[in-house]
Amino acid sequence: MKIVAAVLTYNQYANERRDLFEQTIDSLAAVPTYVVDNGSTDGTDRLVQSDDRWRPFLNTAPNTTCGYGTWLCCRVLAGTDADICVVSDDDMVWSDGWADRLAAWWADAPDEVLLTGGHLEPDFPWNTIVGTVTYGDVPGLLRLSSGAASWTWRNRQYMDLARIVRTVPIDRQGTWDVPVCQKLVGDGWTIGQVDLADHAGRGRSSWGNRTETMFGWDVDAVRERLR
Repeated sequence: MKIVAAVLTYNQYANERRDLFEQTIDSLAAVPTYVVDNGSTDGTDRLVQSDDRWRPFLNTAPNTTCGYGTWLCCRVLAGTDADICVVSDDDMVWSDGWADRLAAWWADAPDEVLLTGGHLEPDFPWNTIVGTVTYGDVPGLLRLSSGAASWTWRNRQYMDLARIVRTVPIDRQGTWDVPVCQKLVGDGWTIGQVDLADHAGRGRSSWGNRTETMFGWDVDAVRERLR
């Protein structure tokens, strides 16, 4: 299976996230990678265009919400020859061997699994765990939601995902991925979540995400469910 990734980035310099971005890029080195700049105003867009470690793509639309940027990453990946698409925020660190494990997961997962998050999240009010599964010897969770910071899916099912996304408003900052997941589950699809990456930049959001401040970030109990 061919895996292609797209990293979403925005104002790395202004938000002091250069180190996080570099960690993300290094951890994705095993697969072809795009970097999508989400309308930066601090020179990050020039950085994105200046490095041959990745393929650059710039958001030139007036909409620069994180949801719009994520969906732009999805559309960029849909135009590639990837079998498996990976969207990564610029503060995710993917673990050693993640690509082989992700390929094994998707090779065995049933078609009803439309979306799988690559990192574990704590229990939040919106992402209830509804089951545990193992696909391709990779243990994972079934949840009502998984954060868009590490979405993965089969490219052949892109249109199924697109039909859902197009029904969800995408112009409000920080309120897009959960409604997409809710709509997806309501339409009968399943969402997985696997432990292949760490959200290293939580608490250093580029758009003011306060999830960790409000709810904490303890994934130990969730990880225990996979053992």
